[in-house]
Amino acid sequence: MTPHSHDAAAEPIAHWRPAAVAISFAVLTVTALGQVAIFMMSGSVALLGDTCTTSPMP
Repeated sequence: MTPHSHDAAAEPIAHWRPAAVAISFAVLTVTALGQVAIFMMSGSVALLGDTCTTSPMP
C-alpha cells in the first residue's frame, strides 16, 4: 500500500467536486423530467413511483 498525504498537491482534485455535483444534479433532473413526461403520456403508476423515489428533490 502506498501512503497518502494531505498536502497541497491533492487540492486540485477537491476543486472539481462542486462541478461534479452540479453535473450529476443536472443529469438526475433531466432524467426525472423525462420520466414525468413519459408518465404523463402513458399513465404508468409504476413509472410514477420510480420517478418519485429517484428524483433529486431534497
